[in-house]
Amino acid sequence: EREGTPFEIGDHVHSIPSSAHDLFLIPAGTVHCSGAGNLVLEISATPYIYTFKIYDYLRKDLTGQLRQVFVDRAFANIDFTRRAPWVNDHLKPAPRLIREDAGAAEYVIADLPQLFFRIHRLEFEHQISDACNGRFLVLNLVAGERVEILHGSRRTELRYAETIIVPASVGEFQVVNKGQGSCKLV
Repeated sequence: EREGTPFEIGDHVHSIPSSAHDLFLIPAGTVHCSGAGNLVLEISATPYIYTFKIYDYLRKDLTGQLRQVFVDRAFANIDFTRRAPWVNDHLKPAPRLIREDAGAAEYVIADLPQLFFRIHRLEFEHQISDACNGRFLVLNLVAGERVEILHGSRRTELRYAETIIVPASVGEFQVVNKGQGSCKLV
């Protein structure tokens, strides 16, 4: 921290290899980072933004100084019960199929008591129907070029990596693939 001495983080922190469309759940108190080539979609409800860095790979700030790390605060906030076996069993869930239609499927990909939300993934070739069921939805297109969300006469386009909030009042809606290849929407 003081001298800018590099070390191999993998010697001290458990890691799990990642593949495209893997989901890792990170409840508060969990040591985490993302590796090269990963795109992170962060879902958070913290009314504040606190990141207590333990190690920052000797990256420098805009003034050329090492970015600040907060080792003492980080260690004060770590949940040390989250050892490798617990992490492997709970924080990289396997998708669970909950419905399937011709060319479309819905999976639960996150449902953990420590989190305030559930995450579903809609996978489809041409189109899929869904419903808000009295709750607002946050949708993000994680695979595919673009889709169109249809509700009555309203049409809203959503492109790859874009996010939209669907109000609970929308009720039922359809999502239509307007690009090439299949789509995945979380």
